[in-house]
Amino acid sequence: MNLLTEGTPTATQFSVVKALLVSLPIIFVCCLIGSSQPLMYTFALIPSHTLLVHNYIWNIATHVFLETEPISLAVTLSALSWAGGMEEAIGGPSQLCIFLAVPTVAMSLCMIIGGALVARVGLLWLYMAYSGGLPLAVSLALLKAQLSPSEVVLPWTNALRARYVPMLIWCYAVFDDLFVADASPTLAQIEAGGVFKAGPGLTTSIAFLSAWFYLRFVRRSGTTRGDPSASFALHRLFAPAPLRLLVAAMGRICFPFVRLFGLGAEVATMKAEVGTENDNAADRLLVVSSAEAPISEASLCPLPGSTQAEAERRRELALIAMKSRMQRAEAAAATVSSTATDGLEDFALLSAPDATADKTA
Repeated sequence: MNLLTEGTPTATQFSVVKALLVSLPIIFVCCLIGSSQPLMYTFALIPSHTLLVHNYIWNIATHVFLETEPISLAVTLSALSWAGGMEEAIGGPSQLCIFLAVPTVAMSLCMIIGGALVARVGLLWLYMAYSGGLPLAVSLALLKAQLSPSEVVLPWTNALRARYVPMLIWCYAVFDDLFVADASPTLAQIEAGGVFKAGPGLTTSIAFLSAWFYLRFVRRSGTTRGDPSASFALHRLFAPAPLRLLVAAMGRICFPFVRLFGLGAEVATMKAEVGTENDNAADRLLVVSSAEAPISEASLCPLPGSTQAEAERRRELALIAMKSRMQRAEAAAATVSSTATDGLEDFALLSAPDATADKTA
């Protein structure tokens, strides 16, 4: 799908971001009240309801909208307003829904398999019913990290860039899973029909990896499949440098398995053209110099446009941004014109009685 053909949603077009910004707080309040059990059983991913008894197939997607933690809700709403609007303006509501469906389905498959293991091996912590909004938040943050990796998130510091926001959300999910979330449900609670939240660390990790994999290797942007740019490599989304080196080593181990499925050709081509020596040297320099003077990452990475795939991607993103600005300017001009026209009509209506009185006189 060519991103340039979608355009900004019009006033009459359905907005996924606005719908989620309104509905998620309402669902949060409904989940907290005492009579929330019917809501949970209708929208949570309970294998007996989803697949065996009631055939609630929509639970595969709706379990991500259930939330009971206020901090997680605030993070999800912030990610929606920060990154969701840009993606919807570029690709339209349909492309945003397709993207959000990828990590959601990946989580659902893992949750169904995990629920099936409960009766087999007795791992009660695998009994999952809903994931909450953090997986949506980390997926949306990845979109922002792809489009504007060097954007400063906080105006009072340049250290926090958009590329590191997905990592921060993932770290919070892991912390919540280890120290804040409720303990594993007991067998008696499960048999009593309780509905329990999945561990946010596990579900957010699944969403992080599946959303990044889709953007990196699968999603089409113009004539390019995936995003082969060096700035969107998985290890570039992590800090500090030792953690980045660890993720880079894991990526080098897993990338040949991606190539077995016929994916990652563009990434392999870019690596062949640029080479990995500069990238590895940059990471080593970051480790050595982290305690000394800060080094600009731009000086350690291949320059933008150094490969044909990178140049085409950046050119297309520039065209997308330009078209989005032009559409916003046209909408603002139309609003001003409409206001001016309304003012002239009101002035004509007010002056009409005076003109009639003059003619009568």
